[in-house]
Amino acid sequence: MATLPYGVAVYDGVAPSALCRQLITHFDATPKKAIDHKIDGKPEPFEYLEVDEENIRSHIAIHEVYRRISRYVDRYLDEHIASPEFRSQLKAGIYSLDPRMKKYSVGGDFPSHTDDSSIIAQSRRFAYILYLNDDFTGGHTVFRSGTAEVARIVPAEGALAVFAVHPVFMHEGAPITSGSKYIFNGFVETMVSQARAAQEGSTASKLDVVKIELAMNVAKLSRAAEKVFGKR
Repeated sequence: MATLPYGVAVYDGVAPSALCRQLITHFDATPKKAIDHKIDGKPEPFEYLEVDEENIRSHIAIHEVYRRISRYVDRYLDEHIASPEFRSQLKAGIYSLDPRMKKYSVGGDFPSHTDDSSIIAQSRRFAYILYLNDDFTGGHTVFRSGTAEVARIVPAEGALAVFAVHPVFMHEGAPITSGSKYIFNGFVETMVSQARAAQEGSTASKLDVVKIELAMNVAKLSRAAEKVFGKR
């Protein structure tokens, strides 16, 4: 594989073939909810299966793959976050890997996008894609700059791609030209605050201080929304 940009990592062999096949079987056998969502004005070009906390607890294969992904996310942070203190805060602040499963059939693609393009996605710090199969053609994960392609990941069964969520890391899923592509993907959602608990003698906890921070941020975002969207 060609050298990847800093911030994009691929780990081979994260999930063995048998585990990948179990997840694909589960996906195909599970009824899917209709998706009332469009990309570039078109219906989403894939089948989608939500993975909730109950699935993670009760489904053996999902629980195992979630555990493996968590371990490699931890490794990614060790390799990419320079400050031990901030790295520790990031790890402690992870509250969800926001997992889901998708199947792309022939013609299915995902246009160039960034994973933090909405307000509700602001807590996404890192994205990951676990490729569950590779018996298809097309479907590469392509990263682009403003002028050119900068990286291309060719899916390999059981490989995990991890990268930072940022507009610099805009990427796309190339069209499937034969077969079907299955992935288990999601976002590392984490909350970090440099706020300190109130000074000695106060009954305010760290949580109390963080709630004040959140309220201030909501007010700030409301003002920003008026400024940015109020005139449209």
